[in-house]
Amino acid sequence: VLPNLVQTGATGSGTAYKKKFHSRLKFSIKGCVGLVNSADDKYASVDGFFITTKEAPELNNHYVMIGRVVGDSIYNVIKMSQNDLKEDGETPVHPVFIKETRVTKKFFTDLEASGEEIKAEEPKKKKRKAIKLAYDEEEGADGESEFRMR
Repeated sequence: VLPNLVQTGATGSGTAYKKKFHSRLKFSIKGCVGLVNSADDKYASVDGFFITTKEAPELNNHYVMIGRVVGDSIYNVIKMSQNDLKEDGETPVHPVFIKETRVTKKFFTDLEASGEEIKAEEPKKKKRKAIKLAYDEEEGADGESEFRMR
């Protein structure tokens, strides 16, 4: 448990997805659910998630928001954040477990689950441009060229 956040433990699957942000999805209210970042800051990890307990605009465009807590469940989140903490200041004295989650409103109704695992794309190498130098004019015998200032 961190200040203003309830954070879950890691599952250890190691799966990460490229971060995608949307201008309408902001951590602007309490109860927003976001994915933790992977070791590489370009990817979001499904190993864990966190729930905000108040407005957190500093998380916008840094963490991926995947949903929010609705209804009376927000009171349970507030209770989890108010537990006594151990000396390290982050671990609750009495661990709390989330036993069940439900998607109450599907955002995309036409999506079907695929059995494929999505792999991160490798960055493509940029092609170098070839530069051709042309020496059309020959220099004089003494190596000086004619040059006029305008």
